[in-house]
Formats: sequence, structure tokens, C-alpha cells
Amino acid sequence: MERAWEFAFEGKRWFDLVRRDTREPGYWSTSLQSHDPNATNQGPLATYKKRFPIPQGQISSNPALCQNAGYGGTPCGAGVQP
Repeated sequence: MERAWEFAFEGKRWFDLVRRDTREPGYWSTSLQSHDPNATNQGPLATYKKRFPIPQGQISSNPALCQNAGYGGTPCGAGVQP
């Protein structure tokens, strides 16, 4: 609840809904189609789009980091020695 108060009117609600996977089914497609008759719903949100890619500069400067799945590069845990 505190996060909702702290980030009120800052446009973070959509990201919270996606992260928690609590979006209302069909809301976005209905909303888009009502504003743009040419808009199409491409189906459910791809899993990798729930996280942003990590900038390559950050990955290069810290070998412990690995790119989030779906954005190319070496996936976490693949060939990484602890």
C-alpha cells in the first residue's frame, strides 16, 4: 500500500500490474481498439517483456551480471562460475 501512495500519479501502476501478473484480462486490447481502429492485440504479454534489458555497459563492467532472458547475450547460469 505504501508503494501506491509513494508513486501515485507517476505512471508506475502498469509496471506493478505486469510484474505481479494481475492485469485485467482483455483490458489493454479493448482500450487500444477503442482508440485506434487499426490496433491489434498480439496476445498475452511475452514473459521476457516483464523485465527491461540490462544495459551492456553494466554487464561489461560487472562480470557477475547476466542479461535478462529474451534480450540476447549469455543467459543467467549458463557458463557462469561462482
